[in-house]
Amino acid sequence: MRIAQEQVEMFHARHGYPIAEQPTASTPDMRMHRYKLILEELTEYSQASSDEDVAGIADAIADLLYVVHIAVDVCAVAF
Repeated sequence: MRIAQEQVEMFHARHGYPIAEQPTASTPDMRMHRYKLILEELTEYSQASSDEDVAGIADAIADLLYVVHIAVDVCAVAF
């Protein structure tokens, strides 16, 4: 999982997206934005699961992992 996180960090650095150096709660707007992204992907996962849509499940999981990795960068939370 660390390799995926490093790839997200490199992408964000290359495009000038914020990456925190110290653990932080970030701004209220950024926290709400991340929350909405995670909730959207979790909702897509739930729907795909209900529909037994394997491709949709895989897509939702990949997107969910990506948005969680973004949240890790924004908040500088190590895992």
